[in-house]
Amino acid sequence: MTRFFLIRHGCTQASDEPWFRGRVDVQLDSIGKSQAEATALWITGQHTVDAVFSSPLVRARQTAEVIARVLRLPVQVHRGLIDINYGVWQGLRLCEVRSRWLKLLNMWNTRPHETCIPGGERLHEVRSRAVAALFEIGNCYPEGCVVLVSHAVVNRLILLEAKGWKNNRLWEITQGNCELNVLALRDEQLHLIVEHQLSHLDMLDFGGMEHV
Repeated sequence: MTRFFLIRHGCTQASDEPWFRGRVDVQLDSIGKSQAEATALWITGQHTVDAVFSSPLVRARQTAEVIARVLRLPVQVHRGLIDINYGVWQGLRLCEVRSRWLKLLNMWNTRPHETCIPGGERLHEVRSRAVAALFEIGNCYPEGCVVLVSHAVVNRLILLEAKGWKNNRLWEITQGNCELNVLALRDEQLHLIVEHQLSHLDMLDFGGMEHV
């Protein structure tokens, strides 16, 4: 059995206004680094970790690097953990998308599994490559414990897979910054052990979570 600690990256240097970040690179801010340190300390008290994997995007890699430093492990980058490609929406503020693609935005908010953003990824595509990444990593650490640092949409889809839910239930799952989930890969099946772990951040004053 492979055990996974699935984590969303920490808070970043970004506007409080909602925007579609996707593949745009942004740095962690001081709060995000503190969140990553608190996450690392919680993990060290739970289990011996064999590997740390990260999305290639800077905010995820910086989070993983903080965690890996505490665990005294290198960070391994896996492309399957990268954030969703928002296509023509990427890097735009919510108000900009609303003014130009109101009907499509409403579909994204209500029927995300049916939404096709021009130039972007469909949810089933993101889910397929993210789950494939977990199985690939699990095969490399069949009896190990692995930290995975990724993004809100990606983590939601992995959790949907573990729950046996369809992609239409995407918005029923929340993923805050450095929110932690524990999964197990056993008998070729993903199993959810812990969801929405945030108690390790209780001592931090981080002023809320970022928008997706």
